[in-house]
Amino acid sequence: MEHSQRKSFEIAAQKDGIKGFRLTEFNENKRLVRAVDHDQYYPVYYMETFLEDKSIIGFNMASNRECFSALELARDIGKPVATECIMLAQEQENQ
Repeated sequence: MEHSQRKSFEIAAQKDGIKGFRLTEFNENKRLVRAVDHDQYYPVYYMETFLEDKSIIGFNMASNRECFSALELARDIGKPVATECIMLAQEQENQ
């Protein structure tokens, strides 16, 4: 999504029942924080296994270099792309 859509996206997610939804990413101390301003975002909006810890919801996948590369490649070739195992936000936050 484009930066100009961020505020309305966050509001819509909250109206959809995702309490406290906001775009997030890791800061330099590996702490999950509100995402800084970017031109584009690729937020996690849905998890099939909705764990009790919902901190991954709203995570900006573009803030992770490996995820962002995979997202760009999938876009460019028009097919799904897999990455190696990537630690989820909730796993990093609990360490």
